[in-house]
Amino acid sequence: MRVMVASLYTLEKSIERIEGILTTQDRYKITYEVNDLVEDEVRDALLQDLERMGNIIESLKEKLSLKPRKESMTRNVRVEAINIWEALSEMGCNDLDRYGNTPKELSDVWDAKVKALIEISLRIETKLRNREGKSI
Repeated sequence: MRVMVASLYTLEKSIERIEGILTTQDRYKITYEVNDLVEDEVRDALLQDLERMGNIIESLKEKLSLKPRKESMTRNVRVEAINIWEALSEMGCNDLDRYGNTPKELSDVWDAKVKALIEISLRIETKLRNREGKSI
């Protein structure tokens, strides 16, 4: 039974990721752009198919009397903020110089921006640290 729960969870998470891709085609794309946007009609049909998949997963959950897994939004966001901090902590010019020298005029700007990003990621994690385990 445990493998069934894990399989359904994995399917649901994949469906969520696909839905996210289809519904946020033009959001937060700063360092890349999506070059093959699907037409609205196709996107809507795909979203309907994903909804059908979700309904099947729901019916299996009910049929097998499976209890939903508890997930902490706070913990998930904290983990992502820590992952961001970890990646950023290795993005300073001194760290990147292993791959080639960074021009001095760029390194000052780069390091300042990386430092600002680190501070924000730590602020996000700190804001949520004391919330973990609390429910609203």
